[in-house]
Amino acid sequence: MNIILGALLIITGITFLVVIGFGITLLLGITSKKQTARSVGKFGLFISGGIFLGMLLGTGIYNGIYHHQLKVEEQEKSAMNTAFRKESKEYKSNYILTAIEAENLGNKEKKSWGNAITKSSRNNDDFNVDRTVSNILDDNASAIKRCKNSLEKTKKLLDKLSENDTGEYSYKEYADSYAELRRMVNLITSPSGSYSTFSNKFSDLDDKVSEVYESL
Repeated sequence: MNIILGALLIITGITFLVVIGFGITLLLGITSKKQTARSVGKFGLFISGGIFLGMLLGTGIYNGIYHHQLKVEEQEKSAMNTAFRKESKEYKSNYILTAIEAENLGNKEKKSWGNAITKSSRNNDDFNVDRTVSNILDDNASAIKRCKNSLEKTKKLLDKLSENDTGEYSYKEYADSYAELRRMVNLITSPSGSYSTFSNKFSDLDDKVSEVYESL
């Protein structure tokens, strides 16, 4: 129960007891023909009765406003939950598509990187990591752009989920899933380090992205 409503009900109850007390005093004054008791009872009943009616009216008005507000909040929460469920489906659909794009791109980059190492070894050339990564980025520029755009769309859908998060569903799982997907996309759109380091990170993130998606 609302604290203010509870306090109003208690005060109204106490005021009612006071009214009864003054009513009894007035009745005793009338029956015993004691002017003082009758005057005190009459005056007290008039004052306390007015206060009681005021409290009763105020409590009733506040109670109506309070329950109306509760109803409005419940309707808003229900609408937000409905929107969350709808947007979660869009999020998961876009998430898996982005993950597949990232996985395909990462595998392609890993293959190109490995081929470059093999070719350099066969020709007895000094392997240049920076040149190899630069070539990979140039060759996959369009795919990298699409992957970044897909990730951006995923973030917008996550923001919508955040806007409609009432605590009814686990928004944190969606936020965590996006964090893993972002790490994976960042890795393949900006590869760095050695071939071994890149391959291991990519494999770990690929597994993690699949794992968190299954938990949604």
